[in-house]
Amino acid sequence: MTRSQHFVILLLLPGVLMLALVAPIHAAPAPVTASIAIQDDQVVISWPHNEANARYELHRSDEPYFAPNADTLLEIFEPPFAATIVYTDASAALGDHHVNHFYRLLSFDAVGDSVPSQRFAEFDFGDAPIPVYGYQVINAYPHDDDAFTQGLVYETPDILYESTGNVSPLGSVLRKEALTTGAVLQERQLNDEAGENYFGEGITLWGDEIPQLTWQSHVGFVYDKSTFAEIDQFSYDHYQSLSSVGSSMMPGVSNSFLISDNVYYPRSSASYFQNSTPGRT
Repeated sequence: MTRSQHFVILLLLPGVLMLALVAPIHAAPAPVTASIAIQDDQVVISWPHNEANARYELHRSDEPYFAPNADTLLEIFEPPFAATIVYTDASAALGDHHVNHFYRLLSFDAVGDSVPSQRFAEFDFGDAPIPVYGYQVINAYPHDDDAFTQGLVYETPDILYESTGNVSPLGSVLRKEALTTGAVLQERQLNDEAGENYFGEGITLWGDEIPQLTWQSHVGFVYDKSTFAEIDQFSYDHYQSLSSVGSSMMPGVSNSFLISDNVYYPRSSASYFQNSTPGRT
């Protein structure tokens, strides 16, 4: 807000009458930097007084980017001022993590011009209770201690499909196992040809097929679920996980499984879809 006052100077000279409208000269209000602290469960706000300021207004709202107005006015401060002005907001709703208070301090000069301080606030996020969840072990099943598990899929009734990493002495393998006994029912070595050094990663079930990712080589494999025979390969740029999806997950692309970050691999051709854009591998 700005208010200005003017006065008239009358100059009388021999044979001359002069009128002049002159605006007063005054120092602009000075912004101040406020500090906020919690003391004895109350909000304490303080700031250094600046001699250019004739009055202060403290405003508070529950909205972070509010504009100071009559509804947000918390307190008016007028002379005399201490070197450091201190205000205790006893009405703040401390301890309620649903309510946080945001403040703005306005500095006024003698004619009513104002300048705001920085925005400052108190937060009660830390007062929100942190949920603690427990768990209960329902069953424990045997598992090969030497298997460095990278991908694991459960299939009813009590069947596990497991992909392991390249850890001696097993190497990388794809397995079908009995959940309750840990017995290996079927297995395929990933590196079944000379010179291959693939590190098995995530797998998923996709109809009658098992897609599998590898680490660092950017090569994926597709196996027949019944025979574990390799029926396809594909390449990709990067991945974090693998899951099977239906056509509803990506309009216009059906018969696909998903490599995370919106990368889709359609089984009908050796190509992938990344961020909904088809690309050829």
